[in-house]
Amino acid sequence: MRHTHSQSAQRRSHHALAGVRVTLCESCGSPRMNHRACTNCGKYNKREALNVYKNLDKKAKKTKEKVARS
Repeated sequence: MRHTHSQSAQRRSHHALAGVRVTLCESCGSPRMNHRACTNCGKYNKREALNVYKNLDKKAKKTKEKVARS
């Protein structure tokens, strides 16, 4: 059966997409998604969850460690 424009619009009122929630990392201060490990330092809930230095080459690893220390 055919629905009016008003009925269709009322049904679709809950179909809107929500924006991405972003917070700042407690340890490095870079933006990260909620409930996810930080892609910059690899920490989640003040603990190291990812080893971000593992797959970097020697030069990139050295510069990333230098930035992390300061």
